[in-house]
Amino acid sequence: MKIFIFIACALTIATMAYTADVQNAQKFYTDLTTCANELGLPNEFSLHVVKCMFEKNSLIDEQGAMKKDEILRYFGYMTSDQRQLQRIASCIDHETRVEENNDQKTLAAIQCSLFKLAILEKQY
Repeated sequence: MKIFIFIACALTIATMAYTADVQNAQKFYTDLTTCANELGLPNEFSLHVVKCMFEKNSLIDEQGAMKKDEILRYFGYMTSDQRQLQRIASCIDHETRVEENNDQKTLAAIQCSLFKLAILEKQY
């Protein structure tokens, strides 16, 4: 009986985790569509659409700086490939070191990451 309860609990937790991943993936693409429509742009990854997605999810702070860990978690819902996430992280790290204002750094990091995001888009 204890084993049955343990298995039932494990299956329940696994189902909840899978459902959360599916919901996060759906939200990601809903954000993409919403931002593209608001900006009057095609429904695809572009510099301003991704920036809008970041802003809608509070991934950019009040000063316009990117919240790296939260951005990586956001894209982590879309891929489990750590190499892709590391490439995005390297774009953020590289661009935040430049001597520009936060908005320009954010746009440069997004531009750097767009190729990686296109790879993510092809996976789903």
